[in-house]
Amino acid sequence: MVEPLEFRIMERLAANHAAIAKDRGFFFDVDDASVSIDASLDAEALKGRPVVVVIEPGDSESWQYEPGRQALVLMRAWVSWVASPLPLDHSQADGATTVGRRARQLTLWRACADTARVLVEDPSLGGLVVDTRIVGRKWNREIDGLDVYVSIDLEIRTRRDFTRPGDY
Repeated sequence: MVEPLEFRIMERLAANHAAIAKDRGFFFDVDDASVSIDASLDAEALKGRPVVVVIEPGDSESWQYEPGRQALVLMRAWVSWVASPLPLDHSQADGATTVGRRARQLTLWRACADTARVLVEDPSLGGLVVDTRIVGRKWNREIDGLDVYVSIDLEIRTRRDFTRPGDY
């Protein structure tokens, strides 16, 4: 039996983020253990990992029904990054405070860039969807005063064909 399309979409997003690696030209190294489609992770379990990426469904979707038992569905998903700020060379900044702020900003924008590149490389998520787009980004300044937290809001456009098993 084929799993529901939404589940396969979340798994594909997670697999694509787990493939992020510096040797492929990304800013971070991410692995399978650092990516989850379960948003109810235990915060203690995350400690010690330099990067954690959580993929979760968004809070809304819209359905537009079409003739022939088909629908165009816009669903949302969140890609949330928890990452320790990257260390910087002190010669790039004029003091410890500036280095800290610069490191947090750099970590934020690098996480955003890595997610954007993942989507550019596979906008159809392996043929599961029509298109995937970033529609917003949110930065929560601190988690326990140490980590940069970035949430990237995605809009995922899918076409459902209710005459074909596995398309819904």
